This record gives sequence, structure tokens and C-alpha cells, in this order.
Amino acid sequence: MNTQHVKNLRPSEADMCYGAALPMADQHTMEILEVGLAFWRLYLIDCIKSRLSSCLMREVLNDRLGICGQQNCIQPCLASFLRVGEVRDFERAGMEIYNQIFQNPLIDATRSFYSQWACQRESELGCAQYVTEALALRTEEHNRAMQYYKCSLLSMQNLFQEIIVEQRLNFLNMNVRYVIAEEDKSNLRNLFRLLSPNNLCNELLHCFGEHVRTSILEAISNLPKDSSLTQVHFIESLLNLRSRFLEYIDDVFDGKTAFRNQMDKAFNLAVNGRVPSSSILATTSKQTNYRPSELLCRYMDSLLRKSVKTMTISETETKLTASIAIFKYIDDKDLFQKYYQRMLCKRLVFNYSSILELEESVINQLKTVCGYEFTSKFQRMFNDVQLSPELNRKFTEYLQSKDIRFTFGHHFHVLTQCSWPISLSGVTDFLLPLELYTCTYHFEEFYTAAHQGRKMRWAHSYSTVEIQLLFTDKAYQIQAPAINAAILLFFDHMDSDRIKVKDLHFGLQLAVSEGRSPMCNENSSTSKQNVPATDSSITSKMETCSQGVLDSSCELDLIQRLLTPLIELNIIYVEATERQSNNSLGNIVTMDSVIALNRSFTSKRLKLRVNFGSQGKESNQSEADQVDRQVNEDRRYFIQAAIVRILKARRQIKHAQLIETILQQASNRFQPPIPLIKRCIEGLIDTGYLERNPDDPDQYSYLA
Repeated sequence: MNTQHVKNLRPSEADMCYGAALPMADQHTMEILEVGLAFWRLYLIDCIKSRLSSCLMREVLNDRLGICGQQNCIQPCLASFLRVGEVRDFERAGMEIYNQIFQNPLIDATRSFYSQWACQRESELGCAQYVTEALALRTEEHNRAMQYYKCSLLSMQNLFQEIIVEQRLNFLNMNVRYVIAEEDKSNLRNLFRLLSPNNLCNELLHCFGEHVRTSILEAISNLPKDSSLTQVHFIESLLNLRSRFLEYIDDVFDGKTAFRNQMDKAFNLAVNGRVPSSSILATTSKQTNYRPSELLCRYMDSLLRKSVKTMTISETETKLTASIAIFKYIDDKDLFQKYYQRMLCKRLVFNYSSILELEESVINQLKTVCGYEFTSKFQRMFNDVQLSPELNRKFTEYLQSKDIRFTFGHHFHVLTQCSWPISLSGVTDFLLPLELYTCTYHFEEFYTAAHQGRKMRWAHSYSTVEIQLLFTDKAYQIQAPAINAAILLFFDHMDSDRIKVKDLHFGLQLAVSEGRSPMCNENSSTSKQNVPATDSSITSKMETCSQGVLDSSCELDLIQRLLTPLIELNIIYVEATERQSNNSLGNIVTMDSVIALNRSFTSKRLKLRVNFGSQGKESNQSEADQVDRQVNEDRRYFIQAAIVRILKARRQIKHAQLIETILQQASNRFQPPIPLIKRCIEGLIDTGYLERNPDDPDQYSYLA
């Protein structure tokens, strides 16, 4: 009928275009289905829509209350409302009927139901139980909507969040701090699931951040007094907490970025000892006196040294990678840079590093975090050490071509002066045995011929010598600084087991170097001085020395400091005189004292090491003071250069804007104190780089 009757009655496109039929004529020829749907709406739905709406609301309520009724009729009835929209030119009619008869009454009924439910549960239940039942209700409502009225699902979800969650937000946030402090994962996850759809987690984020800071401060509040344990306790406590909270965020908060960022912010504040004044932690946290940059650097140094034998390479690499995560939280990255450069120097020069691949891996990770400029010196130091094997191979070939042979092994490092933190100011100059001097002399000839125009200087205070003791029952090997090795070899030179201190002093020509510039070369042998060719010349110097010079207290302190490591190992001892025995002075050295080899020396270990200088608390404190002076000076130069660059680019700038710009530029290196910035500004004004605007003292102008 649609094909034979209705289609023939409809005007063609030509008739519509050329006026053979009116455009409205098409509306009077509907197909059979369209006629049926139109009559369905006109003679059925419109007549019983009020009663139909009441019946539908009753069945929805029965389903919510668990009463069995005619719920199966809901879905077909609503489908008939939507089918009306299939009538041509009445596309919106189906949704209008659906909204009028079902959705609008459903929203009103649901609003009343949710409000009554929330008021009753809020008065009867605690927060945790309320959240649990609210989640159960949300699941039921979702399943009901998916089964009966999918078109109203979004409206029901929005209504649920508005009444059950947003209007009760103060009630839900009431116990957030307690739940987080108890780390009740089940209740906390339920609360997060309830609040997260509408991003209502601000209080949850804030309390979580404070809990992280509190946990960190508690973990690092009581550091061990033993310096060797302090860095281990500090860093591993942070690593354990970070690992725990990362797992906590994944389990409870679905790994949301906002909670990770809050954790990172809390670590940054706690590690650097910066607790906000508005925080409750400001009144409870103690002033921290630890230095996170130094502790982290010493911890990484202990991992990279050969002495770590309890861990595999993969375990060490895992801990080093985790340490880089702690490094990201530290503000004073320039302080870390200074410490790391010094410790890297000791590991590379003194052969303390366990595996060079680990050193390179750490340098690359630091470069990823802070950029090439931060690690440029580290990389050049590492490259210098990598070039050493090839350099020593060529030197060996050079000696073979000259038919020169030595009875000992040797290894040289050529170091770039501007990259290594090596300074010979205040170190001890000394005279080494002729054999070692001869070796360094030939190396200098070889290197000068191979590299024209390069100036090479020796850094013998960083040299090491391995000696085998032949006067003992066992063949002990001792690794010692060159100057300590020279003391032991001096017994061979004198062919005696007993030596007077004054003879040792003049035989080695001990003297403190004053103000010499940093060295660019280091080797395992001697300093470049004219070594006497015969024993008689040394003996004559001893006989003609001035006794007044010998009694210098500075020289006695120097000799005492050099002999102490060997005396502590019991390799040598000071023969007690009658005066020392009466006064119980023990190993106090004078110029008339006699030191002797301990031929009965024994040790459980066949390989012994003499440490470079003092390794105690005083040495660490002295190094810390020296690093602090260098860092403070570098920071002052950095701030002054930043001020000049900013003023040169802008010509004029307000004080507050200048401070903000400097803080932003220095944020990747350190957190500059405001008083330091002000002092730098005043210094540049005094030196004529900038001036205050006469009309506005709060504004600075650049002076060309």
C-alpha cells in the first residue's frame, strides 16, 4: 500500500520545483507506520499520560524498595515514547513525551528519595559507613538506569553527586585527616571513589600532603650521631617512604597525578626543612640541621666505592636510580654538585670506583635531570680517566723503544685542570726516591713530545703507591699516599731499621706548599724536583742542618700528622725515650725521636690501606666548611650576573619583579635567600652597574 498508493499521491521533485504541487502537500501523505504512531500518541498516550506517569514512578519506587511489581513494563513503555519520534517532521516529539511523562517526574521523585536517604544516613551512621552505603546506592542506581531507562542515566548520576556528595561534603571531610593518618586503605579508597567523579578531593589532597610531610619528618627526626650511619639512615628512610607512598597512591587513588604531585611537593618541603607557616607541622617540627645535599652525595659515594661487597651490581644500580629520585627533591643542587665533584675525583683518581659503567650511568641520569651544564665537569673528569689506559699503553711502547725498564709498575692520569677539584695550596711538598722520580721524568719527556704547547704540572699529593713489605713473615701489600710510601722507602734508602725524625725531615725535604695553583696532572709516582743522585749528598744535608729550624712547632705537627697513619697500623713505632716514659707521652714525636720498623708486624689482612689524611669528623667538617665557602661565593656571582642580565635586557624593573625573576632563574640550582639578593643589588649599585630611580626608589635602572 505504501508503494502503490502513498507514493503515487506524493508530488515528485519536479512538481515541487516547478510549482505543479504545493510544498505542504507532502505532509498529507504519511506512510502506514507513521499514521499508526501518530494515532498511538493522539488517542492513547495523550489521554492517559498523567496516570501512566504515576504508574511508572510507582514501579521505579517499588524497584528501589525491593518490592516485586510490574517493573518489566517500564522499559517497553518508555520505548514506545521514543518510537513516536520516528514520525516524519516530529523527530523531537519522542524525547518531549519521554521527558514530560517520565524523566521530569523521575528527577523530582529521585531528588526527594535521595534527600530523605541522605538525611537519615547522615544522622544514623558514621562517615565510613555512610560512604560505603552511598557507593552501594550509586551502584544500584546505575544498574537500574542501565536496565530500565538508559536515557536518564546521566541525569541520575548528576543528581546523586549533587545531593549525596556535594551537599554532604563537610560531613564527608570531617574525618578525612583521621582516616589518612590511620592509613585505612579500604575506607580511604571508598571515600576517593565517592569524591573523584566531581573532583571534590581538595581536602583529601591537602590532608594527604600533610600526612606525607609528617611521616618524613618523623623518619628523619632522630639521625644517628655516627657520621657513617647518618647518610644511610637519612636516604634509605626517604626511599622506603617514597616507595611506600607510591604503592599507596596506586592502590588507593588509582595512581592519580594530582596525588603524586602532592607527594612530591611534600617531599620537597620536608627534605629541605621548609614547612609552611600555615601548616600544623610548623608548630611541631624541629629546626633541621642536616644537609640533604651532602648526605645524599655521601650515600651515593658509599654505593659507588669498591668497599660495597654485600650487594650485586643490579642492586647497586637500583639504589642509585632511586637516589636520583631523592635528588630531584633537593633545592641546593649546586651544593650537591660541589660534593659530588670532590667525591668523584677521589673515586676516579684513587681507583675507589667499583665499576666505571655505574659512574657513567649516574652522570647520565644527573644530566637528564639538570642538563648538560650541570654535569659537564663530571663528564670531562670521566673522559680523562677513560683515556688513561691508551695513554699508558703508548708510554709503555715509548719506554720499550728507548730500552728503559723499571722494576715496578706505573700508571699515570693526565687531568684537565679546569675540571678537577685539585688544589696544591697548603699540601706537603716532599722528595721522593730516585726510581720514582726517574719514571716521572721519562713520562714528562714522552708527554711533552706528543702534545706540543701543553703545560703539565704534577699533583703528587693525590698519588698512590703500592708497597710490599719484605721484612715480615708474610708478604703484606700496603696501598699508601706517595708521601707515606716515601717515609717507608726512606728506611730502604738509609739501610736501617731506625731513623731519627730530624734525618727523615731533611732527607725528604718536607715543606708546606703556599698558594700554588691547581694541578692538571696526577700520577702514581713522584713530584718533579731535583733528586740527589747519591746517598752522601743527603747525609751531608742532615749534618749541616740548623737545629733552630728543626724545633719549629709547625714542622713537628706536620711530621706527627704524616707518621700517625703508619703508627696506627703498627708498621712503625716511636722508640720511647726516658723523658717520654716519665711523662707518659707515648707516641708524641720530637725532632730527637727515633722511629723504627716493626719487624714483628702482623695483621689478619694481607692487603692494607693507608688513608689520605684524616678520615674523621674533623676532616669532614673542614671539607664542609670549604665547600660552603665556594658555594656561597658561586651563588653571589650567579645572582649578580643574573641581575645584570635582567637589567641589561629590560633597562628598568621594579624591585618585586626583579626578586621574582631571580628566584625563577635560580630555582634549578638553589633557593636564594632574599637578604642575599638584596646585598647583591646594593653591591651592584655601589659598583655602578645599576641605580635607583630618583622618582621611584622601588625601581632600578641599568647603567650602560
